[in-house]
Amino acid sequence: MEDKIRINTFIINCSLLTYIYHAIIKSVEDIFYYIKKSYLKKDKTNKTGINRNRKKQIKININSIFKLSTIINYLFYQIQFSNGILSNITLKIKGPGAKNIFSTKFNNRYYPREVYINGTIQEPVKNSYNFNSNENFVELVWEHNNIDCGNMFKNCFDIIEINLTNFDTSLVVNMHNMFEYCTSLISLDLSNFNTSNVIMMNSMFDHFTSLASLDLSNFNTYQVTGMYYMFLDSINLRYINFSGFIENENLGVGHIFDGLSDNLVLCVV
Repeated sequence: MEDKIRINTFIINCSLLTYIYHAIIKSVEDIFYYIKKSYLKKDKTNKTGINRNRKKQIKININSIFKLSTIINYLFYQIQFSNGILSNITLKIKGPGAKNIFSTKFNNRYYPREVYINGTIQEPVKNSYNFNSNENFVELVWEHNNIDCGNMFKNCFDIIEINLTNFDTSLVVNMHNMFEYCTSLISLDLSNFNTSNVIMMNSMFDHFTSLASLDLSNFNTYQVTGMYYMFLDSINLRYINFSGFIENENLGVGHIFDGLSDNLVLCVV
């Protein structure tokens, strides 16, 4: 069984590398094509043969280079997990009925590879399932690092607990609205959260109406530029440990604590 898993992983990774190889080649071809076009195309109004207005070509070149760098970055974070190392999130969701396990607004490019509900794998992977029990245990499994967690659990009204201790966020740059409107959430374990590359945290904990405390002491906010409405109307919050907070000159924090309780204790030391 283990050998079969390894073979399947090898096939998946070979397919991935083949796709990325062709994508990189295409991007490089685009770059050289437009550079050549930019410098060799004659300007009809200029007899010297030099094109004086290259704004369009330069813009296309920049887009091609950005596409290439994005693909290379994707390649690196996929290769990290080529030996089958997995990243996962576990949830407890109240039922019964149809419930979202992650948001409809979450980018489907970063959906988990596998979903387990009460120990049984679900196919196909989707954001909503029907539950029969009052309490349901869900495991989301990824085979690669995510770089975008924006809107991941937005409007997941029936999630009670989220455990992210085994979820690798070392490459994530976007966490905006990640837990927004998780109104039933009473337990959120962020003790292993790596936020060293995160830029956006706007509305990250917006409208937490059940959770009483948040420990963000391990948050690295050095790169963050947006924390607007980060805790907006989280009326039940009584304690926030934000002792790892590092303010940078580009950080926007407008309305970060709007709508919170007057009894809130904020630890920033």
